[in-house]
Amino acid sequence: MLIGIKRKLKLNNSEVTYFRKCSEYARFVWNYIYDMMLGVKDDNTSCSKKLDAIKKIFTNHVKNSSQYSWIESDGYPSMIYQMEFKFYSAAMSDFFKGLKNPPSRKCISNGRSFTTYSGNGTTLPGIEKYETLDKFGNILNAYKKIKVPGLGTLRLQEHIVDLYPGFELISQTFTISESADGWYVSFNVEVDSSKLLDYKKKKFESDNNIFNAIDVLGCDLGVKTFCVGKDRDGNKGL
Repeated sequence: MLIGIKRKLKLNNSEVTYFRKCSEYARFVWNYIYDMMLGVKDDNTSCSKKLDAIKKIFTNHVKNSSQYSWIESDGYPSMIYQMEFKFYSAAMSDFFKGLKNPPSRKCISNGRSFTTYSGNGTTLPGIEKYETLDKFGNILNAYKKIKVPGLGTLRLQEHIVDLYPGFELISQTFTISESADGWYVSFNVEVDSSKLLDYKKKKFESDNNIFNAIDVLGCDLGVKTFCVGKDRDGNKGL
């Protein structure tokens, strides 16, 4: 079972400053693509070919020019600008399909975020060999660090496996975003559904001691009434 999760990062001041610069860099790349797309007047060229040409110009000329020397000096991961080209291509595809409005320029009001990726995928070993349970069945020795491509190892304020025991991190993309209370990382994990159910059941038993005879507990949200009856006059009850 594939689950997308979001965890709060534990960052120092230098990391916060660097992440803000990375988000500004991602927005700069997006706006550069937008301006270049508007400047191309050849209607006979497909959108994908235009983006490929703009990417070559950005990679071979813009990044190496003295005007934008800060790109190399600040050490931004190359995955950031490559993901922005992918996002712009996806936005144009959605526009041509009639699903969304055409792409527009980004500003600070859109929020701070950027995405990195790993071409080979990222896999961490399962938590079984590392886990330590307390008397209530809670995992004590859980992952509180995560490796992000291009950014290294980051600290987490929350455990990854509090709710997802026996997980495997298979995400290829990692999105770093800023909220009012801090920075977060979003990624995917592969979870064994049977282990997840057993863990939930065990934790529920330790908290309530009433989960002995029930294998599955759920609620049908489509039920409109629980009891229907009639009196002598034929009127419906509950």
